[in-house]
Amino acid sequence: HIYCPRQMTYDGNEFISCGIAADLFGYPARTYTKDGLVQTKRAFYADGSGIFMSKKNYLKVGMMDEETFLFAEDVDLSWKGHLIGLEVIPVKDSIVYHYSGGSVGMGGFPKEKKYETFSKRRFFAERNIIRNIIKNYKWWNVIWILTYYVLINIVEMLSLLFTRQFKAIFETYIKAYIWNIRNMKDTLIKRRKIQGIRTVGDLEVMKKMSFFPHKFLALLELGVPKVN
Repeated sequence: HIYCPRQMTYDGNEFISCGIAADLFGYPARTYTKDGLVQTKRAFYADGSGIFMSKKNYLKVGMMDEETFLFAEDVDLSWKGHLIGLEVIPVKDSIVYHYSGGSVGMGGFPKEKKYETFSKRRFFAERNIIRNIIKNYKWWNVIWILTYYVLINIVEMLSLLFTRQFKAIFETYIKAYIWNIRNMKDTLIKRRKIQGIRTVGDLEVMKKMSFFPHKFLALLELGVPKVN
C-alpha cells in the first residue's frame, strides 16, 4: 500500500492534507473539511512531501518520473500504484510539517481572499497532467479523456484572455503542450513500461476518481486566479 501522513503548516496551526482526492485527469481537490477533521472525498494520491511505500513497490512502478520533476509527479506515483493493485491509505496519527509551494517560491493557496499563483507552477502542473494521462490510461481512454481535458484548458485560456492575462496563456498552457509534443517519445517509453506491468483496469481506477472536473470546483471556490 501507499501511506500518506497528515500534513500541517510549519507552525502546526493549519491542516494541509492527509491524502488528496483527484478527478479523471489526476487534478487534486479538497479532500477534507478545512480543519482536517472530516474526510469528504476518497484519497487518490499521497502528496509528494510525505509518501511511505515499500522499496519493492516503488521500484516496480518505475519510481518517480524524473521528467515530471515537480507537481503531479506524486499523482503519477500513486496512480501507477493503483494500476498494480495498491491502495492509498491516510494515516492521521503520523504528522509532517510542510511549506506548500515553497519549491516555486509561492504556495497555491488564496492570499487575502484572492487566488494568486505563478505561471511556473501552473506550467509544471499542466504539462505533467497531460503526460500522466497519456502514460497511465489505455489508449481508448486517453483519446476521450485528453480531448475532455483540452476543452477545459480552452475554457481556462479564455478566462485568462478575458482577464487580460495574455502572457499567462503562453507561459502556462501553450508551453505545456509544446513540451509534451517534444517529449512524446520519452512519454511513450514510460507508458509501455507501466502498461506492461499493470494488473488493474482503468474502470477500477476511475472508481477512485471523480468524473466532475475539480478545476471547476476550484473556480467556484476561488475564482479566476491571478497568474504572476
